[in-house]
Amino acid sequence: NNSPVDGASVVFTMVKSDGKTASYTATTDASGTALWNYRLHPKDPSGTYTVSAEATSNGVPATSNIVSFDVQ
Repeated sequence: NNSPVDGASVVFTMVKSDGKTASYTATTDASGTALWNYRLHPKDPSGTYTVSAEATSNGVPATSNIVSFDVQ
């Protein structure tokens, strides 16, 4: 219903340009916001990365769009 949900579980998944994945599980706050801060390491490959998120509240999942960004 487009209202913020406090306490929803959100699983972020990032696919690196070499196909390896990294993931993180966060919980939404009262404003419905969940954050994942990922710091790239010097050995991470350059190229296009993609990130998506899936939130679950009361057993009901919601999947985000996929976002991509380039690492040089």
